[in-house]
Amino acid sequence: MSAPAIERIKYRARVAAGACLHAAGLYRRLLPVFQPRPPEPLRRLQAYLQHYYDQAESAEAELYLAGLGLTVACDIKDHMLWPHLEGKAPVYEQLDIDHCRAAVRPGDHILDVGANHGFWGFALAQAAGADAVAYFCEPNPKLQRRVRRTAQLNPGIAARLLPYAIADGTQDALTFYLPTGNLSGLGSTVLHQMARDNGYLTEQLRMTVPSRSIDALVQEGAIARIDVMKIDVEHAEDAVVRGADAALRRFRPRLVMVETSPDSAAARTFEAMGYASYRLAPDGARAAVEPGYWGNIFFHRSAP
Repeated sequence: MSAPAIERIKYRARVAAGACLHAAGLYRRLLPVFQPRPPEPLRRLQAYLQHYYDQAESAEAELYLAGLGLTVACDIKDHMLWPHLEGKAPVYEQLDIDHCRAAVRPGDHILDVGANHGFWGFALAQAAGADAVAYFCEPNPKLQRRVRRTAQLNPGIAARLLPYAIADGTQDALTFYLPTGNLSGLGSTVLHQMARDNGYLTEQLRMTVPSRSIDALVQEGAIARIDVMKIDVEHAEDAVVRGADAALRRFRPRLVMVETSPDSAAARTFEAMGYASYRLAPDGARAAVEPGYWGNIFFHRSAP
């Protein structure tokens, strides 16, 4: 047998060993963020895991994230997690989540629109205590399963999954474009130009999902109140806010985070309702939102 053939067999064996380590749950002890300077035997086991992660499409896991104080059901290979697990970055959007956690009050109702893995909703509801409720709006069935499992892993949090694409209520179903690879947070009902240019959404990778407006969910009794709200729907936020007009005027949430631009219809709606807007600087301080900015913008209710 040739030397290259032997090396291929050895590599496949290492991948298989990594798959077994992952299936056994040993990733909890072996991921780099937990063992930054492991002894040689652990380094070898880490290498086996890495071989497996390099080959696997996804790596479903249940993992405690110290930054959130939660055990979450996730994909270790997801773009939101992998830099953190390599010890290169905090949990994705940790700064923004912590900012909102500091603003919640006991018993708050948290609305997480575009929930993804639910990091925002679970973290904020946990900070708001035993009487808090978190609503998770997520159209992607794969992510819905993870949110359900995270709710099981954190039974002290009242979590309610709303399995819909949130829009303006004019349609009962929408096309949802699934992201390529492990880019879980980039799915959208809008095939926008940035996604086309970067290739993470395509015309071909899509599915039809049920759709509701926030106003309809409130009217149906699925949402009882909104105190703090997060909207991250990848360029579909204008439709979300348009379909939440009655709910926003009724509940007047104290704090809303929207991934958007300052000249979007969503931003103009909140400003017209008397909300002050700001973004977070890298040090966590509030900063003005400049023209042309795109990212997380906070809208704070400055008057009762």
